[in-house]
Amino acid sequence: MPKDLPDDPVLLKQLLEQMLSERESDKGKIVHLEEENALLRQRRFGRKSETDCLSCDPANGFVQRS
Repeated sequence: MPKDLPDDPVLLKQLLEQMLSERESDKGKIVHLEEENALLRQRRFGRKSETDCLSCDPANGFVQRS
């Protein structure tokens, strides 16, 4: 939040609209990342994680256990 807010109501409204737009965009990114995280956790630690080839493939970001 800027410390020096403008006194002009039009500029304040523009600033508020910009911040609300950025917030909506951030919320969408957060939801996407949470869904992706849940999927990756399920693949990594789910029931089939021992047999799932994605969990053993280092190219997918998972380290193969010895």
